[in-house]
Amino acid sequence: MPKVVPSQIPPLIDRCFGWASQAYKSQKPQTLQGHVSMQVSAILAAVEAVPDHLIVLAADDFAEFVTAKAMLTQALRAWTQGTASGFHGPNVSEDRAMLPQYGHPIVALRSTMAKCPDEAPGATEGLPFIPDLALQLELRTDITRAESALANSGYKAATVMAGSVVEALLWWGLTARYTAAGRDAEATALMRNALGELITKSETESMIQPTPRSWPA
Repeated sequence: MPKVVPSQIPPLIDRCFGWASQAYKSQKPQTLQGHVSMQVSAILAAVEAVPDHLIVLAADDFAEFVTAKAMLTQALRAWTQGTASGFHGPNVSEDRAMLPQYGHPIVALRSTMAKCPDEAPGATEGLPFIPDLALQLELRTDITRAESALANSGYKAATVMAGSVVEALLWWGLTARYTAAGRDAEATALMRNALGELITKSETESMIQPTPRSWPA
């Protein structure tokens, strides 16, 4: 099977089980039975084709991802052997106990795959000060892209990508500082600020050193 990226999994699941993207907690329990074994098999095959380095998840999501795969693999094996009449979820207690966030293995696979990046963060490390894992991974990926563009003499692309990373970091830092200080209106207004304005405000807050206004002689 050709390389599959995480963003391809949710649409596949939606084609097989349209209810997986809905407010499943308020619906009647969805029961998977042997007649959907082909769909489950296709989903599992696609998930297996996603490279391991793209499975980047927080601990709780990773636990549910692994558990959901195991549950569906076991159900598929049981259907093939003719030993099971159904596989219940999401409102069945044993499913909720094993998958406390998502409740149903199909929903768990869809939700966790939606959180994984299509590009690996690469060798870039760091940014541990950003608690938002999704933002951290996105910025690490952008840094890797900028470094790759620079290495290939793509100076314009490298500059644009690096500038977007700097802008995002300054926005994140200022938002955290303003919010902690109860300056919510200022934090909200940051969304309207361009990079130059974010630099100026970061200098005012002593978050960064003032930039030189002219080139040295």
